[in-house]
Amino acid sequence: MLGELLRIGDTVTVKIAQENLDWGYGRDIHGKTATVLSFGTIDYGYVHNYGKLPGIYENKSWVNVEVDGKEHHVSSCFLVCEASGDREYVEGVRLRDLPETKFWPGDTVQFVGDEDWLVEEGPVVVRSIDYRWIGKTCNDNVTPMPINNLQLNTGGTCAVRCDQLELIERGNVFKYYNDLPLEFEDLREEAEFYASLGHTEEVRNPATSLFSWPDARRNGKHFPEEALQAIRDGIGHGIKAGHDFFGNKMRVSVYRFKDEELGKRVAEATLKGFEL
Repeated sequence: MLGELLRIGDTVTVKIAQENLDWGYGRDIHGKTATVLSFGTIDYGYVHNYGKLPGIYENKSWVNVEVDGKEHHVSSCFLVCEASGDREYVEGVRLRDLPETKFWPGDTVQFVGDEDWLVEEGPVVVRSIDYRWIGKTCNDNVTPMPINNLQLNTGGTCAVRCDQLELIERGNVFKYYNDLPLEFEDLREEAEFYASLGHTEEVRNPATSLFSWPDARRNGKHFPEEALQAIRDGIGHGIKAGHDFFGNKMRVSVYRFKDEELGKRVAEATLKGFEL
C-alpha cells in the first residue's frame, strides 16, 4: 500500500476517486499539491492483535496533509507520490502503550446501570475495548462514549459505558499481562486463548508455498489429509477450517504455536480427534 511508502514531509498530489467526487467528497482538494504532515493512529489491543505488541501505532492508511494552508485527513489511496517508487515498505511505528482501562477483554462483569437500558441480566464477558473512544463523548458532549463491547450470552454484542458495569472476576487476559496464574477449563480454551494473543503462526503448504491446504472427504466427512500429515510430520500443531466468503469452498489452514509444549498437546488432540 502507498501509505507504508510515504514519509512525513513528502510532496504528494491529491487524486480523489471519481465516485467520491460524484457525491461531493474532496472537490476542494482534488488535483492539488499537498504536504504530508503526519499519519492517523490505530490500536492493537491485548487480544486479536495479529501478533503485535499491544499499543497505539501509526495508521499509514490515513494521512494528515496540508493543502492551501489547511489540514485535511485523507485516505492514502487518494494520494500520489512520485518518490515512493524507490522506497522500501515501512509499517507504522508503535507510538505508545494502550491507555489504562477499568475493564479488560475476558473480564466477567455485570450491568448495574439504569434498568431501562439493561442489556442482559447476570454475568457477561467483555469481548473487546474500543480504545479510540476513550476520552470522547456522545452527541450531548457530556455522556462518555461506551468503550466496553460485551459478548452477550443471548448472542451478539453490545457497547456499554464503564459506569454501567461492575467487575465480577478478572479474566485470563488481565492475569496474563499482570503475571497472575491462569485458569482454563480444557485444552481447547487454553489453545484459543494463546491463539487470541497472537502466539501462533500460519504454516505454508510446502507443495504450493501457499497458506491454503486442500480439503478432502472420507466417509462423507471433511478429512484434510495433507494438513493432518503436516501435523504428523511436526510441521504444524493444529488446523483451522471454514468456508470461504461465498460459503462454498472449505478453506483449510495449518498453524503452529510458539510454545512447543502446548503445540504438542494440541497436535496430539487434533490427531486423536480425527482418530489417527
